[in-house]
Amino acid sequence: GLARISLARGDTAEAVRHQRIAAGLAPGNAGIHLNLGSMYAAQGRLKEALDEYAKALEIAPSDPAVYLNLAVIYYRSKQYVEALTNCQRALDLDPDALRAHQIVGRVAFDSGEHEEAARAYLSALRLDPDDADTHRGLASTREALGEGEAAIRHWQRWLELVGEDPARQAEADRVRQRLKDLIDS
Repeated sequence: GLARISLARGDTAEAVRHQRIAAGLAPGNAGIHLNLGSMYAAQGRLKEALDEYAKALEIAPSDPAVYLNLAVIYYRSKQYVEALTNCQRALDLDPDALRAHQIVGRVAFDSGEHEEAARAYLSALRLDPDDADTHRGLASTREALGEGEAAIRHWQRWLELVGEDPARQAEADRVRQRLKDLIDS
């Protein structure tokens, strides 16, 4: 509706206003609260995002998307126990929740648990062998584990998957340099 049109025009504040109106008209609609939470999260308003996701959770406690959104916010806030708890809830509801496996991988990596990170990323890779973010996470993890050849393979696959995406070219340039360093070492 109007919130999507406002987002397409780049007017996030107007999109939030429309979503808040929609939430007032349909307070029992979990999707509206999820969307509003995502808009707040995109603005860095994590407390408000958590509040909206909590409302969505009250309405739809069996929706794995709610738990995944909560996990992302907790991960961004470095509240890793809460992030993992919400990932596990999402996986209990949907064992094929790709993002849950990825977040578990990120939390494990950031906590220095590289073997656990590798397991989580491999689970994600089994679900979608062509997911660029999973290859990036697995490449970094393999590098941290001292598995240079495996890291090279995943960095190369990541580059293939992102292709010429203009939004990712700066990162692709860094990865190309990293690959050169890995190959030369």
